[in-house]
Amino acid sequence: MPLVRGSITRFARSGGAIRRALGTCLAVAVLLTGFASLQSARAELAIVPIKHAPLSITKNDVGAVTYGQGYSRLSYNWSGYALENWETGVLYTNVSGSWTVPVASYKTPGDSCYPIAGWGFATSVSCVAHKVPTMYSAAWVGIGGACTDQTCRYVDQTLIQTGTSSDVKADGTPDYYAWYEMLPDYMQVIGTDQPCDTDASGKCFVPRVVKPGDKINTLIRCESNCTPGHPSQTWLISIADITQDWIHSIYVPYSSSLLSVEWVQEAPSSSAGVLPLAKFEPVTFTVPAFNSQLAYFPTAGFGGMGRQAITMINNYGQTAVPSPPIVGNTFSVCWGDNRAMLAPCAVP
Repeated sequence: MPLVRGSITRFARSGGAIRRALGTCLAVAVLLTGFASLQSARAELAIVPIKHAPLSITKNDVGAVTYGQGYSRLSYNWSGYALENWETGVLYTNVSGSWTVPVASYKTPGDSCYPIAGWGFATSVSCVAHKVPTMYSAAWVGIGGACTDQTCRYVDQTLIQTGTSSDVKADGTPDYYAWYEMLPDYMQVIGTDQPCDTDASGKCFVPRVVKPGDKINTLIRCESNCTPGHPSQTWLISIADITQDWIHSIYVPYSSSLLSVEWVQEAPSSSAGVLPLAKFEPVTFTVPAFNSQLAYFPTAGFGGMGRQAITMINNYGQTAVPSPPIVGNTFSVCWGDNRAMLAPCAVP
């Protein structure tokens, strides 16, 4: 069970006031117990299958988008760069990018603390210690899943993507693999059927080998019926591990809005919400010079990152901060665990 710490201070001057205060304290205790149970359920819930979800943007008390370093938008689950139709006027039918698979390691997240106020007595704080069996991180390129307007009132729920994951268990055991995904369906791990004796068919699915330090190249491209929301779009999804000398290409049907394109380091999600982010070495993304979206990248310098940049601050206190891009087409994402003081990510 998660540890819940906190204190409640009450002030009462009469018997009736005392009874009301005691009743309120009982209500708060019930709320705290329910909160602890909810957090425990979230922490201990089976966290598979995983989804690589649309952008979850953070907003302030009046519902406005919040911003971090270099005017980058703040998010619970994405870090990197996204180009959106509402700003560029472009319909996106292809995306490509490359990166090197980072080493993943486990670092226990700090407690999450929440203020509890009201009912006529002093503010207190409740803290939850996280019980986290596995941490997750994913690098990917995709089309869709970002904001459809400047205020991010609506987030596009179509998202076609491919990438690699670097997950790690509490005992330090890592898991590296490649995948593709077309929301709302779950991800498909990339692998091959190999002869085996443990299945009646005589074949077993074996994921493709992915290791830290591997160079990954990706491409997603609409091949036919490439208008927004067309029900019969055809897409090419291709991902190659240059180091391990394999490539996986597949043609799939999908109906995309074509409203954004992105290069993302992500904290994946499940039915438990956004999952804890595995500690990772800085990941450097490169957008090929021939890519048609390259012209829309901001110029280098924190003052020029702009709204296309996205900084992650999740509920576990973990962060992922993008660097400014170099010559418009290369940037890094850096992991951190101090949400109160975001360290800049060095230019690659």
